[in-house]
Amino acid sequence: MWIGRKKRIVANMIYLTVIFMILLCIMFLYVDYSAQIPFKLLFDVMLIQFVAFMIMVRRVRVSICFAKGNLIYNDENAEILFKMNKRSIFPFKNMEYVLKFKNQYDNEYMRLTAWMDLSERKKQVAHIYLGKLGCGYYDFMIESVVLYDMFGFSSLRLGKKCFLNEQGLSMIVLPAVSDVLVEEEKLCVMTWEEAEDCFGEEVTNTGLERYEIREFTNGDKLNRIHWKLSSKKDELMVREGRTEYDTMSYVFFDLCDDEDMDEMFTEKASLSAKILSMGYPLYVAWMEYHPGVGNLVLKRQLVTSMDQLQNTIMELMACPLYGTEERRSMAGFRLMKEVAD
Repeated sequence: MWIGRKKRIVANMIYLTVIFMILLCIMFLYVDYSAQIPFKLLFDVMLIQFVAFMIMVRRVRVSICFAKGNLIYNDENAEILFKMNKRSIFPFKNMEYVLKFKNQYDNEYMRLTAWMDLSERKKQVAHIYLGKLGCGYYDFMIESVVLYDMFGFSSLRLGKKCFLNEQGLSMIVLPAVSDVLVEEEKLCVMTWEEAEDCFGEEVTNTGLERYEIREFTNGDKLNRIHWKLSSKKDELMVREGRTEYDTMSYVFFDLCDDEDMDEMFTEKASLSAKILSMGYPLYVAWMEYHPGVGNLVLKRQLVTSMDQLQNTIMELMACPLYGTEERRSMAGFRLMKEVAD
């Protein structure tokens, strides 16, 4: 790295030496025409400066990075750092750059245009404050950079090879939870049988609620009876597992495109966090397109800690949205709404 830096310093010194020698030659050429020296010298200086500007501008490298990391909350101010490395001592006057970014829930990119006054330092950093952003995944990239020469007369747009992170960066904005009241009428509480009707037995027999089926014996609780299987076998069958809950609270995250996603994630995440703080596990439920089924299916994830809640929300934000008609056509969704009501 030191060798590369040394080579750049030597190259810049050679460029400046050549420019200085050319200026001396011009002064000797015009020594007999003293009245015209100022005008011709000024013209030659502008010409040489322009040639040097066209050469040095291609050595510039620019990049962007996050000031607070690529994971923030929607109650924090997002900040991007725009970094510039001139890799020379050429005195550029200023720079104009355009940063574009887009939330996955938006159809079009948003653009931010800003100016940076440049100094004699080779490396400079500009802070870009974007304010509070809504929940979701964001893509950031540099759209264009225009540099101006030392007099501000000429400008040149940087090529893509000057962008160190041409593909851009991604940021995750999570909902910030707050202390809320848990209203029972807004919770969806399901029994095992109701959950099986919504999610199916295949989903129920996964994760931390895996259980085994055995015959009923004296002393077994009635709420552990598997009524569907018992009716098929004409004998009472009960569940027996490592972790089992007779009833469970469900918080449904509605990923419908008609919803205000930032408000929805914040409200449901706060409700889930409140339930966890009270010492109760819960299920996060949502609807997601299943390629094998060819339609939307109702899915759920058992959450027992804040870390699991955060990871589940990140998974939800990666899911594509669905329309209102698709949502209401699902029997599982209707059953969940009936249980909640």
